[in-house]
Amino acid sequence: MSLSKDSYKTTILQIVNELFDASNKPVTGAILAEKLRISLQASCKEAGYEKLSEPINELVKSGQLTRNHHVKHLEVAPASFEFESASTRANTSRGAYVREDAWPVFAMLHERSIAVFDNQLSKFRLLADEAVLRDSQIRVETPMNEDHRNWVKQFAQAQSLSVEPALTESETVLREFSVWMQSQDTSLQHQWKDFRANKVAEAIRKWSASNGLDTTDFLSPVIPRFSVRTTSTSANKLDTDIRTAVLRCVTDLSMDELDEIRLPLRVVLKHFKPSD
Repeated sequence: MSLSKDSYKTTILQIVNELFDASNKPVTGAILAEKLRISLQASCKEAGYEKLSEPINELVKSGQLTRNHHVKHLEVAPASFEFESASTRANTSRGAYVREDAWPVFAMLHERSIAVFDNQLSKFRLLADEAVLRDSQIRVETPMNEDHRNWVKQFAQAQSLSVEPALTESETVLREFSVWMQSQDTSLQHQWKDFRANKVAEAIRKWSASNGLDTTDFLSPVIPRFSVRTTSTSANKLDTDIRTAVLRCVTDLSMDELDEIRLPLRVVLKHFKPSD
């Protein structure tokens, strides 16, 4: 397959922008590489690069992407995004934390899909609009475009921004406003990101309260449970206990729920024994 360097970099930009718009988070190299493989059915070597970091560095140098130099792994975002160091982040007020599966459900419009909360999995999901809900799934009423318009108007008014009426009345107001914000001051962009996150968190709290659910799991970062140091004996026992618990959980899951679990294929093949 013939693939030019420019075409490869253009695809990188498209994927990064799409993923960032959908999650409001930077994109890791692992996720980007997988999306590129699916989209192009080709590796970076077929575009003349030895590794993914090479076209990334070219895009960063040309001002089309920004890279997080505060972490060891590859992590990128649109050029308008500004990565913060851990020390800067600790001293800066930030918007509400929203769990990764909840963000696209409450922060975006869903024209051809329905949003649900699965009680059994304790996760938010987007399903095809013709999907039949299981007993464990609850339909989620998410913010509408009118709500998004109000968010934009409230933020613009608070910041004394002059925004064209055509933009605030758009059917995709959040997307278009986010694009417009890329031409604004970086500090203002961060304020908009925090403002939007707080509005999403507010919508989650409202929906959760009406359904008798605790919002702690949706709006609090996950803290590792086993952060204390253990002796080798207790660590081995803990390891055994966790593996036993996981195996018991797996035996209780349906085939649909097993589809939600990611396992390395080599491990599955090692233990797979076809029935006679």
